[in-house]
Amino acid sequence: WSDDAVCFVGRHICTATETALMWQEMAHRALLHAGRVAPWIPVWACLEHYVLSFKLVDGRSMQPTFNSRGRQFNDLAVLDKWSARQLKVSRGEVVVLRSPNNPKEWLTKRVIGLPGDCVRPRDASASQVHVPRGHIWVEGDNEHASRDSNHFGAVPAALIEARICYKAWPLSESGRVGAREADRDRLVYRAHCETIAGAAARSMGTLPGTFYPAGDLEWI
Repeated sequence: WSDDAVCFVGRHICTATETALMWQEMAHRALLHAGRVAPWIPVWACLEHYVLSFKLVDGRSMQPTFNSRGRQFNDLAVLDKWSARQLKVSRGEVVVLRSPNNPKEWLTKRVIGLPGDCVRPRDASASQVHVPRGHIWVEGDNEHASRDSNHFGAVPAALIEARICYKAWPLSESGRVGAREADRDRLVYRAHCETIAGAAARSMGTLPGTFYPAGDLEWI
């Protein structure tokens, strides 16, 4: 390109030199904006990893709470990672956790039982289960399309990645995702703790609780 070459910018005719200066100015401004944004990237990464993030909920296991419109639609959930890291997760809350069978797979389930609780599985013929120390009993809301603790037993609480606190999409269903505890016929013994952290702070061997008459217990 010689200096007398021209290009058109809008309705203005620019020489090659003017065009080069224009692009240089644009690059300079872009670098200035990048310089303002760059310091916030580690902050955002830290928040996303430790505090709050978003996740698309796939599958049918949590219908109708999530994906009530069908399997082709994925709801968007807000994840509270800070509470999960502190084990401040209560009965009836929905969590995201790693599959105990495949660490690369993420599951979305509802917490039914905390450490020290006794749970009756969905199969009425199965023995009641005592949830061991450091474990939780999780289930999908859609019992016909969920692989959960009824199949693989209680899972380590350390597998929990986040607590789902809010549904962001679709907007017509957006709102807080509240806790929904199991019925008394499912939770036959309720340990005297409200969160996983509370259970960890007590001795499971002497933990007081509320007992509902039941049969034999199975320890897993």
